[in-house]
Amino acid sequence: MPKPSAAPFRKLAASLLLPLALTACERAKKTTDTQDVAQAQTALDQGDLRGGAINAHNAAQKNPNNAEAHRLLSLINLELGNGEAAEIELKRATDLGIVREVALPILAKALLLQGKYQDVLDRIDLPAQMNPQDGARLMALRGDAWLGVGKPDKARADYEAALMLDATAPTGKLGLARLALGGGEVPQALAWVREAMQREPRNAELWSFQGQLYEAQGDPAQAEASYTQAIDLRQRSAFDRSRRVWVRLSQGKTQAAQEDVTALERQFANHFLTHFSRGLLLFKQHKLPEALTEFEATSKLNEGYAEALYFQGVTQLLMNHLPNAQELLARFNALVPNTVRGSIMMGLVKIKLNDLPEAAKWLLPVLEQYPDNVQTLQLMGNIELSRGNSAKALEYLNRAVVAGSAGRSRATGKADPGLGEMETALATDPALARTEVQIVLIHLQDKAYAKAIESVEAMKKRMPGSALPFNLLAEVYVRQGDDAKAEAVLKEGLRQVPDDVGTLQSLARLAIKNRHDDQARQYCQTALGLQPKDLASRLCLVELYERAGDQAGVAKELQTAIQDHPEALLPPLTLSRLYARMGQPRRGLALLETARARFGDNPEFVARLVEAQIETGQPGQALETAGQLLKLEPQSARAEYLLALAEGANGHAAAMRAALQRSLHHNPKFRPTREALVRALAGENQLPEAERELKQLASEYPGDGGVLALKGWLALRQKQWSAATAAYRQALDQDPNNSDIAVELARGQWFGNDREGGLKTLSDWSARHPQDVAVHHVLAGFYGEMGRRAEQLAAYEKALAIDPDDTLALNELAWELKAENPARALQYADRAVKLAPDSVPVFDTQVAVLIEQTEFERALGLLLQAKKRWPDNTMILYRLAVAQDKVGSTAQAIKTLRELLASHPGAFAERKDAEGLLARLAAR
Repeated sequence: MPKPSAAPFRKLAASLLLPLALTACERAKKTTDTQDVAQAQTALDQGDLRGGAINAHNAAQKNPNNAEAHRLLSLINLELGNGEAAEIELKRATDLGIVREVALPILAKALLLQGKYQDVLDRIDLPAQMNPQDGARLMALRGDAWLGVGKPDKARADYEAALMLDATAPTGKLGLARLALGGGEVPQALAWVREAMQREPRNAELWSFQGQLYEAQGDPAQAEASYTQAIDLRQRSAFDRSRRVWVRLSQGKTQAAQEDVTALERQFANHFLTHFSRGLLLFKQHKLPEALTEFEATSKLNEGYAEALYFQGVTQLLMNHLPNAQELLARFNALVPNTVRGSIMMGLVKIKLNDLPEAAKWLLPVLEQYPDNVQTLQLMGNIELSRGNSAKALEYLNRAVVAGSAGRSRATGKADPGLGEMETALATDPALARTEVQIVLIHLQDKAYAKAIESVEAMKKRMPGSALPFNLLAEVYVRQGDDAKAEAVLKEGLRQVPDDVGTLQSLARLAIKNRHDDQARQYCQTALGLQPKDLASRLCLVELYERAGDQAGVAKELQTAIQDHPEALLPPLTLSRLYARMGQPRRGLALLETARARFGDNPEFVARLVEAQIETGQPGQALETAGQLLKLEPQSARAEYLLALAEGANGHAAAMRAALQRSLHHNPKFRPTREALVRALAGENQLPEAERELKQLASEYPGDGGVLALKGWLALRQKQWSAATAAYRQALDQDPNNSDIAVELARGQWFGNDREGGLKTLSDWSARHPQDVAVHHVLAGFYGEMGRRAEQLAAYEKALAIDPDDTLALNELAWELKAENPARALQYADRAVKLAPDSVPVFDTQVAVLIEQTEFERALGLLLQAKKRWPDNTMILYRLAVAQDKVGSTAQAIKTLRELLASHPGAFAERKDAEGLLARLAAR
């Protein structure tokens, strides 16, 4: 919640304190300032802010040097939300002798109310003599200040320090709850609040925050109950009252909300939240001009209050003042980016302004994150209808009906205000409602096919020259299982409207369904001839190339899709996965890095980025990215699964298992985690447990290619070669374009002493998929094992021709050619080091080639630099000694070798060579 302006609170304090003091003037004359202070304290202890204010003010009037009176006035101003006045009164109290330990918590709260977070950190410390309970409160306030300056890690440290001082400190637990909410961990935040309530059940701040948590969970009834408790405990809270107005309206409790608005008007006449709450009530009553006036008054009092901007924009939209609505919603989206409702309402404004491309840019990211959001699906359906793409429109509208019937219409993650602003805005334009289409789709949902056909036939008469009724009728026949009738209807529609891209796409999908791929390709290509940048038609071709196993064709179409639609997420994700399957994971990662600026907050994108970083051997970055995904998708089985993969890639076995268990806790049926668990159990040599889990998967997914491949992997690990190859053959039959399965089948044949069979599997695959780099690598390894060196080099050359930045191929070619063609070998080695500067094996190849080419001085210079980077690497130390000997520094070489052998007394790969070289040099 933005920081309230101090001006209304100063007016409130004056209106509360001065008149009350005047009305009690006669009674006050009969008491001393000390008695007034005592009465003020008693009143405050009982929650009587009014009585406390009267008595404290009387005491200060009678004795301006009464420090306790000023302290109480400071506390009263804190309750009123006036941090500036609280700070002034506290200064008077401290000047008059209030001890620092008492003053510090009050000062911290006063500064926080004013947004002076850095002042809290600079001026508030923990006195050594402060008791643990007060010290805990003070450390928690410092934590709040760290949050205010945007440093949650330091905030957590201070909240935890508060709990170390007082293990049950409510303020520390409230702070941790705020951190949990910021990370999207609402259940954990609720747990912290409930723990704190056990210590202080009458703490209004805890009840208020619990209300916010229930709102975040979408539970307005529980939120209302929590705000009611907070109001009962601290009656003068504009925030709690205004939030209760919100949640009451969300439940249709208009009269109860009116009572809260009346209370706000009485207690906080010119508070920004009073104007806002009154505006919400008027909005609910469809009094739009009056509501707009209140929302504008809210913004004048608090320019940073985003909700006021949002409702001003929606109100202007409903009044059909589109330029105003666009400007206000743009300000809202700049202040609070990436909200569902902000994006939807801006999309709706763009549609009404007939700016369909911009509308789609606002709406598609919402669907990527929340595929079942009804309003977004409806709007995208209408955009496609306006574009003449009836089939795509039908798909969106169909999904909207399904999601609406399942009650999945909202995905904001917060209690909806219940004002129906999106539905109201949709209903304001008859062209957007598309009632006829919705009626047909509802009939389909209910399987009332006869009624659906009757409605479509009526639409045909009212919509001559439109392809939409034909597409709807085809959908009815598809649902009935009559593809032949559906095809006939679509062809009739195409005769009526030959340039309807949607009809062509529907015919293509029907052809794909019935395995008529050549026919489907013709339909897609015709559609692209009509609309060269149509994404759906492009992706249709992608699917057809995938079915044909044409990886080059898939890559080409996806590259075109990315060029034509940089705003679309699916093409770069699909292409990055294709590159990984083709053994070119670096190309996939480079593609993702290019798209990161556009999609960096999208969970689907971040999830794929984790996979790509693991595929390219960047486990540290993968772990960091997995942490980002967890923030975007807290309590997510997928996020924990990918975190587990990243932990495993970093060699953190225990952390990997823990993440897998958390993933299964979120979703016990999440298949990728269960498959990863099989691998983890086998890696820990718990083979019976791994086999039991695999058997369960096989029973749930009989004949599934992925499960069969996992069965092959487990058999391969147990050296059961025949069982492994049998499982992989079955898996490849189910998934004939899966490169990984083909490679593992070949390995099973190889290790099972069917080397020629393994070579044939890979050779046949390579002939069908010539761009598959990974297969060329495996083939090269097989040829090397068999001593067929020419074929080995040819395989690496093919890999390099496909991917010029293939570090593995460059390194292997450099090593193999260092004797017979050292100049060419050095070219390869230098390129490999440039691409992988942190790889010791790649560096070692470069040095070996330099020594072979008698470039001893350059080799020595590089090795001396490498020794500083990797001082304990035995390979580098041995190579250094060789280079020192080659340039004539025999004494230095002997010294290096002796240091190497002394510092590594155990076995290492180069020990025998190092000992032999040392003996020769010493003898020399």
